Amino acid sequence: MASLQELLQNAGVQDTFIDKLSDDGWTIELFAMAAPNLDRFDEELKSMLGDLFDITTAVQRSAIRLAWTRCQSSQSVANPPSMPYNPSPNEAGPVHASWSETFPPKLTAQVVSEMKQRFKKNYPAEILLPETTPSLRLLSLVHHQKTKLEFRWVPWKYRLSQAKADELSSSKPSRLAKSEGIQLHALLVDTPPELTIENGSMGMHALRQTFETFSYAMAMVDLAHLATMKNYYLRFINLMTTKLDSETGLRNPTILEAQSADKTLMTIACDLVMEKQWSFDDAIHEVTFIRAEINTLLQARPRLPRQTFQRLEAGSQKGGGKANRPSPYGKGKAGKSSGKSAGKTGGKVNWITEVSVGGTKKQLCMRFQSGKCDMGSA
Repeated sequence: MASLQELLQNAGVQDTFIDKLSDDGWTIELFAMAAPNLDRFDEELKSMLGDLFDITTAVQRSAIRLAWTRCQSSQSVANPPSMPYNPSPNEAGPVHASWSETFPPKLTAQVVSEMKQRFKKNYPAEILLPETTPSLRLLSLVHHQKTKLEFRWVPWKYRLSQAKADELSSSKPSRLAKSEGIQLHALLVDTPPELTIENGSMGMHALRQTFETFSYAMAMVDLAHLATMKNYYLRFINLMTTKLDSETGLRNPTILEAQSADKTLMTIACDLVMEKQWSFDDAIHEVTFIRAEINTLLQARPRLPRQTFQRLEAGSQKGGGKANRPSPYGKGKAGKSSGKSAGKTGGKVNWITEVSVGGTKKQLCMRFQSGKCDMGSA
């Protein structure tokens, strides 16, 4: 295999740029891994050449791109892809979702330590505590998206701090799985803790901590500046908690409605990064201050009217009139007891003075209704 210098010379690169790349220690393997695609290689070329990039011509930049393309081809030929192993029907077992299949592999302690040191250097005023440090799962997920250049919205239930993840893990009851019909890899599966996102289960303080934890993760992985993320979630919470008078008949968004709004906004930002090659700082600034989606998604909602239950008046039912309703007051002992009970409740009794019989109205005796009339019924 030819050396990197020979590949550059064959591509037509000048000796000045060849010497610069050789002195910096670039090899064919390292040069091929400088960028995942040609667009990113143009950005990396500026840092490779340094001050010499200003004197490069279009021809020389094209020659360096040609050499990088040949390095890519040589690496793909030297390392052919391995053939996938297809198990036989007798060997194939049931497929179970696991931590490794659903989520990216966990970062090593050395990588996390380097992230923390870089974060403290870039943001000396910020203090990393267990309550603010993102959990290992969240850091692994954000770092995996940056490595694969496949950015997606991170659900709120995964945005745990290190202290919150430890708290949920310690409070989780230990249950023994039934060994019947379960293979070894299903018993060794790791189930990371998750937050419960429901209306009424999360307050504004917990929501702000969730946003801060995700902002720290984005800054530790160098995807976005911490100030950019703070501007986003502070404006988000400000619109979500706008004070509304009760006379307006409006209400603020609920937790689930706010989560849906955050998903829509971050999806727009991820699309701008992947499709338009924007930086995350520009994309988040776009959805925070330039576009109107954040105001539309977090606008006040109409409050549902309260249900009122009206008590049915006596005789207001269909098919029933005063003539068909039996008198609640009778004569004898029942009538006397009813009168006494009415006196105990304040002495207010609604007397029935007349009734319609056969289309003619007849007067009723109030003494008869109270059980004090001795004339009998007529």
